[in-house]
Amino acid sequence: MSFVKLPRDSFDTFTVTARPERTFLSSSSGVTGSVRVYQRSSDLEKESIAFNESFVEESPEYLHKQALINASTSTNYSGSIEKYMNSVNSAATSPRKLKEVEVIRFVPSFGFTSDTLRKSTIRNVLYPYYRTSYTDINWGYTNYLSLHFPDSVGSSNAAIVYPSTGSAYTPSSAFTLEFYVKPSYTSASGSASPAGTILHSSSSYCISIVTGSERDPYNRPSSYRMMLQLSHSADISPSLINLSTANNSRTFPQDLTFLSDDGKLLFNHWHHVLMRWSPNANDHTGSFYIDGNLSGEFIIPSSSATTGTLSSEALVIGNYYTGPRTSVNRQAGFFNSDAVTNEGVSNSFSSEAISQPTNFDFTHAFKGEVHEIRVWNSFRNTDEILSGSREGAEITDDLLFYLPPFFTKHGPSRKVLQSPFHSINSETDDPFNVALSFGVGGHFINLENHVREFVGGTYPRLMYLTGTTIDTQTLEDLEMNGYLYATGSVKRRNLTILPNDNGKFYPNFSLVESGSSYASGSSNEKFVNDLGAPDLRQVNMSNLVATSSLFPGLIQDSSIIDDIVGASPDNLGVAPGAVLTIFQRTRDPSSNLVTFFDASNLFYGSRISPGTFSLTDLSFTGSNGLLIKLKDNGRGNLYRANASSSHATWSSVGSVLYPEGLATVISPYLGELFGKDTFSVSFKGEQDINVLEIQAIAPAWTLNSSSNPSYKSLYSSDYANDNEKGFMLINTLNFHDDNLNVIARANLAQPIVKRPCDRIMFRVKFDF
Repeated sequence: MSFVKLPRDSFDTFTVTARPERTFLSSSSGVTGSVRVYQRSSDLEKESIAFNESFVEESPEYLHKQALINASTSTNYSGSIEKYMNSVNSAATSPRKLKEVEVIRFVPSFGFTSDTLRKSTIRNVLYPYYRTSYTDINWGYTNYLSLHFPDSVGSSNAAIVYPSTGSAYTPSSAFTLEFYVKPSYTSASGSASPAGTILHSSSSYCISIVTGSERDPYNRPSSYRMMLQLSHSADISPSLINLSTANNSRTFPQDLTFLSDDGKLLFNHWHHVLMRWSPNANDHTGSFYIDGNLSGEFIIPSSSATTGTLSSEALVIGNYYTGPRTSVNRQAGFFNSDAVTNEGVSNSFSSEAISQPTNFDFTHAFKGEVHEIRVWNSFRNTDEILSGSREGAEITDDLLFYLPPFFTKHGPSRKVLQSPFHSINSETDDPFNVALSFGVGGHFINLENHVREFVGGTYPRLMYLTGTTIDTQTLEDLEMNGYLYATGSVKRRNLTILPNDNGKFYPNFSLVESGSSYASGSSNEKFVNDLGAPDLRQVNMSNLVATSSLFPGLIQDSSIIDDIVGASPDNLGVAPGAVLTIFQRTRDPSSNLVTFFDASNLFYGSRISPGTFSLTDLSFTGSNGLLIKLKDNGRGNLYRANASSSHATWSSVGSVLYPEGLATVISPYLGELFGKDTFSVSFKGEQDINVLEIQAIAPAWTLNSSSNPSYKSLYSSDYANDNEKGFMLINTLNFHDDNLNVIARANLAQPIVKRPCDRIMFRVKFDF
């Protein structure tokens, strides 16, 4: 044994950040990805069993005496030990060693519970604390939305229909039609996707998306084309158009039908689409532009291309109108007095006695997402096309129709559900039905507040997208959402607005500011985040219930409970009262349409690594298999990330508190339904590992002797050129303090040969 003093520069310390990757999946078929509390546990480990008198065959007194007489009487214990070992072998596996931890999902409760306190702590304590480190954290969501037309949910006749008095949305001569579109659904293997109509104004224009020629590895359509039908050709069913015919080769009445180039629109990608034409530009040549690139041309030798023989009284979004247009079957009948009273539609035909049209249908439903729909009464130039694809539009004289869509705080007066059996006539100024949420626990999006057309300020007829009261006796005993989601129209309604994940575009949020094209009647209203600063992008979800208008005290007189509180999640049949039941119980006015996900630090260490968090609902409730994927932007913000194109990382649907392992989904369009049936979480953790590196040098002509009596001087190898006798085998390094106490020890995997002339450096690392 030899001692070598190590100088100070032989020691080095540094920290290594480990980033273990974790994935957790919770579904009806089981849970995967949970972690054990004891990582090195074994299924063979048993709980300890004390050796007591029950294992001793003879009396303790007898054995004690025998032990005193003869120490070799241990054989008397042989039967007892065998009995003890049999008990150990038959014992159950230690439950503590098999304890597993999962990612916990919880939502606000209908009464005051521990979840109420957890929500309050997260919102009122953790959010303000971590906002200094992660500036994107807010108790709200970004007002950046898209219209979503789902597949196989509700009625395929669903449509959003706007009144168009005197063909208000029909360009008189030159025109530009533009929008952003994401084809989100594809057809089965080997078949073409049916034509899906995005915009239809009868006898004026019809824009549909049709299947392209490209296929994915499963032989499903993966590319699409835009089809434009003008004037009389807009009244031809899109499914009757031969897609293989070249532009300007069709005969009447399909002669004004044109298609964009193939392969330009890709599945699940956001694309900016624009169609323009003018009799005074490019020698009557019209153009398709996709993502700013010329993607097809057509020629219309006429002075006008959108005015047919009949005027259009409606602009249909998301479907194609089919039906006769006569004096007794007018499209204006969609906006009759009953629709105005019950559904809050704008009625530009109020001076005329009109009734609901008959013998009509909506066919060719669009399946996908769309936003930023604009109809211009002008020919947009190249610079305007580029700027329009990047940012929201301004309201100008040549803009006829503009649907961003935005949530606006002013909604039309209509019948608003209060319970499955009651409704009142009222306006709404929140993204969702507050009375249903805070009263009876219902999830019902105020779609009317999201589909305001910003040029004329009109509100559409939501065909097959409304919810009505149950006016007949029912024996079903369901929760509020059970009643709501039993209706296909409500399921589709709640899916019509989704957080927008288009990263190619930034909206014009100034339109929702009071004083511009914001809803009339709103006085100095702005969206305010929970910092108290005006923020037009952010919809605040902190104070949705005006507490001053509610009963302020605790209810003690049971005889007046029904009159004051009214319907509750436990008793939906009671008439609405003056107080919202769930709010009365919890006294929490912030949104209940939120979902929390809590991961133990056993998953991630010191914190979740920013920019690695992914949260997925594999089948969103009521959507028939819609996958919703969320990611974090590294600054505490959760954004939607479904598109295969770039994402809007600045747009918020929730937040992540990395050190706490907490994620909150705040957007009401996902709300408390997100992850209800199944969810997946994946992320990388961060765990700092402190390392002490010691460079221990064994100098030459030292460590060359041994005091072991069995030591012999031998050759270190049998090589002919190795003729030096005497060597040492080093297999252990002991590190001592100044008092020669061993404070660390390193064992080598195999002994190292050291000849007397060798100088060897041992680099030893200790992790702690």
